[in-house]
Amino acid sequence: MIDLEALIDQSRLSRFQVFVAVLCAAVLLVDGFDTMAIGFVAPALIKAWHINRAAMTPVFAAGQVGLMLGSMVVGPLADRYGRRPVMIFSCFAFGLLSLATMSATSIGQLAVLRFLTGFGLGGGMPNALALTSEYMPSRVRVTATMVMFCGFSLGAALGGWAVAQLIAQHGWQAVFLIGGVVPLVLSVALALLLPESMRYFAAAGTHPERLRRYVSRIAPHADPERRATYVIAEKKAKGFVVRELFNDGRTRLTLLLWTITFMVLLDLNLLSNWMSVILHDSGLRLETAATVTIGYQIGGAFGNLLLGRLVDRWSPFLVLAGTYVIAFIGIVSLGFAGTNVVLLCALIFLVGFCVIGGVGASDALVATCYPTGMRVTGLGWVIGVGRLGAVIGPTLGGLSLTMGASATSFFAIGALPMLGAASAAWAIHVNARQMQPTTSSMRGV
Repeated sequence: MIDLEALIDQSRLSRFQVFVAVLCAAVLLVDGFDTMAIGFVAPALIKAWHINRAAMTPVFAAGQVGLMLGSMVVGPLADRYGRRPVMIFSCFAFGLLSLATMSATSIGQLAVLRFLTGFGLGGGMPNALALTSEYMPSRVRVTATMVMFCGFSLGAALGGWAVAQLIAQHGWQAVFLIGGVVPLVLSVALALLLPESMRYFAAAGTHPERLRRYVSRIAPHADPERRATYVIAEKKAKGFVVRELFNDGRTRLTLLLWTITFMVLLDLNLLSNWMSVILHDSGLRLETAATVTIGYQIGGAFGNLLLGRLVDRWSPFLVLAGTYVIAFIGIVSLGFAGTNVVLLCALIFLVGFCVIGGVGASDALVATCYPTGMRVTGLGWVIGVGRLGAVIGPTLGGLSLTMGASATSFFAIGALPMLGAASAAWAIHVNARQMQPTTSSMRGV
């Protein structure tokens, strides 16, 4: 018998592993496209349906709630039946429901379809993160997962570009046509090309021939006759998988991971929705405020590319705690920058690097915190709780502005969640041994 985990860690990164990561990035690309496109479609819908802006609130909320519940419900299915079939189903369902959205004629219909679309797509992100992580050697696992996560940002950028090009020429329905056809084509590509997780097969003790075939594409000299049996020091979870997140000393770890993701996504969406408004109210021209805030996404892209190497090299949750503390300082400083454009650009880039990059790092680390049999469940529930923060964040921002908060007060209040996230990451770092981490990749936290 051959230890599959050790074999992956000792082998060079192969084209096959990179190919799996690219397919997973494509799944996140359609998620990012949809996330950004609906926001750009909203003005066209408001004009076409003669409604006010507030009427779109249920539509935005329904999509986020669908994503939250989809992440939580689909995770256990993937840990029971495999990553591959759930990813294919998620893309297929998302594509069909996006096409169905073209026929919506009222806010009620659109809200229902957005909920169902979000629910269908909810299984995509946790499975993509888990599958990428499970194919990567531990020395580059977080880095590779975070680079793969850039697919979401690319999809978001394409969503904005597509809306600008399509709506003027073909109406708002064209955006959902693209958003439906691409996932359907992707689901076919996944059905033909996407392999199942090797670790999942090894933990479940199923499909040994397929497992040996996958291994041969990573380490062709390890078993030239394809007769070996591959094992990992984990077993497939049985029963109600969500309950396993709180068994064997994992309760504190699970709650702290939820805290990190909730706090960071709350802040990410709070700043994404209100930053340019606050800067404009502080004295910047609207065009300047919009241009300056682009640095938030640019900083996030750099964070996703660079933070992974730091996390892979040093104690991961210590790096994460430090990142969130820097984010706290950067956000508070924004309230004192006034209209100094150079200083604002530097601070916004730093905040994006730490906040958006911190989201990618925390999601990548969650994939290392749970054994194979409950990995997608753990990711799905972490992401689901984070989606709740994504809904609450912009709402809290609106309430603070309604109460007359100044820019200094707004950013000071907005920075507090980062201290909560930093404290949770520090607690994981300090109490790692008592939490009984379940995978070897958690050594040194």
